[in-house]
Amino acid sequence: MPLVSVDAVQMERALVNVLENARRHAGGYPVSVRARAVRSMAHARGRPVRIGGGGGSDEQADPHGPAGDRVIVRVVDRGPGIPPAQLERVFEPFYRAGSSAGGHRGSGLGLAIARGFTEANGGTLHVESLPGQGAAFVFELPLSEAGEEPAG
Repeated sequence: MPLVSVDAVQMERALVNVLENARRHAGGYPVSVRARAVRSMAHARGRPVRIGGGGGSDEQADPHGPAGDRVIVRVVDRGPGIPPAQLERVFEPFYRAGSSAGGHRGSGLGLAIARGFTEANGGTLHVESLPGQGAAFVFELPLSEAGEEPAG
């Protein structure tokens, strides 16, 4: 995998939070992690696109759509899934999805912290899920530009 341009400590915490959440909700099934690099069309035409990161760049990517060169990391569990109405709510501080009967403990801050750190580093974090079919938390992180030292 190519280097990503992020704060290593913040992104380690973000990934650990998402992995712990996936393990808790996986119902005993394994959690998978997959990563792939994606190159933008502008880059392919010889015009590199810079994604703003935690380093103070004035250029920013559209947080709702793909732009620039990036790494996509998917953390997938085979747990109960998340109802459509809760897909964005799981990132709200102190929000805990599911019932208390599941015995899941936590403050409800892990996913909010993961998204905050990801966005602070020029990336995005969203979830894809259907009830009964598990969940996939998807990080999109900016690649380091040629010759740039990664942060952290």
